[in-house]
Amino acid sequence: TSFVGRYQVLSAGFICAASHPSSAALYGLGPDDRVFNVKAVRSSSTGPYAYSNVYLPSGIGERLPRRLFAKRPFLLLVEEFCGLSAVRARQVASAEAAGREPARRLMVRPGTPLLVLERTYYTRDGRPIELVEIQYRPDRFRHVANFWRRRELPYLAPLGHRDRKSAAGQR
Repeated sequence: TSFVGRYQVLSAGFICAASHPSSAALYGLGPDDRVFNVKAVRSSSTGPYAYSNVYLPSGIGERLPRRLFAKRPFLLLVEEFCGLSAVRARQVASAEAAGREPARRLMVRPGTPLLVLERTYYTRDGRPIELVEIQYRPDRFRHVANFWRRRELPYLAPLGHRDRKSAAGQR
């Protein structure tokens, strides 16, 4: 990932895990534990297009140099300063009405529909190391995904002889 346009960090610091239940659940934290949170706005020549919240386990967040937050993607910082590499990500796309703070930062009215991408990055052993929630103005951002089909057979697990007969009879 890289930044397109300007990336402005609004705040960076520890918050109570109870104030963000999904990160607390993801990282297995109790209500008195803390997560590291970075709020930022991404802008292009047309204006702000994304409002983001990054949530990191406190042990990771405390090791990252804040002076680099606006210069390099968090995944690269986590890899360099914590020795943890993300090998997999899970992304969920949805839509929601803009709350007061995102609306103000994105220069839209509260209630304006926004595209929301929630992405969780995992290490090889399945440990979550970063949760990012990004709210996008749909008039200034397009999400593009490319899908590839395997060229090698089989595309699915091989069917047993009995399964082939029953599948052929259903055509």
